[in-house]
Amino acid sequence: MVSVSHPNCLRLLGVCLSGTRRCLVSEYIANGSLDCYLRRHKVNTKSAAFIEPICLCSDLATRNVLVKRQDLVQITDFGLAKMLSGDEEHVPIRWLAVETLTSGRYSFKTDVWAYGVTLWELFTFGERPYANIDTADVKRYVLEGGRLMQPDICTLDAYQLLLLSCWRENPEARSSFIELLHLLQSRVGNPEFFLHDRVSHLLCARCIL
Repeated sequence: MVSVSHPNCLRLLGVCLSGTRRCLVSEYIANGSLDCYLRRHKVNTKSAAFIEPICLCSDLATRNVLVKRQDLVQITDFGLAKMLSGDEEHVPIRWLAVETLTSGRYSFKTDVWAYGVTLWELFTFGERPYANIDTADVKRYVLEGGRLMQPDICTLDAYQLLLLSCWRENPEARSSFIELLHLLQSRVGNPEFFLHDRVSHLLCARCIL
């Protein structure tokens, strides 16, 4: 991971293995994680931050996306924290795909699922996924076909083409990152695709001000 170099990936500088605590060492990002940034600033953008995967993340969520600048975010962790600690109890079950919940498998397609949940976090300003469901019941809910609800500000088109397409039970039926990237790029100048008219108009007014 130290050799990974990409503008949207936080550079891992090293690992501290001394003592009882094991730590990852990376550059300092003053704005902190995206989930906290969203809650502080109630930020909406005309398009979602996106990178084509260059390696398997396995723990994609807004808490693991750091805001370096308003126009630049970086992915961190890549599941390394859990690997170093050996802690199997603190599994991010609310971001896990069906096949991970049933067999523990991770792939780019499970990252696509987690990316959909991360987009849902963006649309809800960092709300907790399945907030009204106990952690112990999330697995059963997802395996029975339950999915996160359409966010209030999200259009039906964006919900179906961006979010639900990431959460299909069959991994091969899910959108690929390339397909998602093409969709986002094709709609980048059209905020009405992502957000209800009243919200997108408010954002445009705020941009003018």
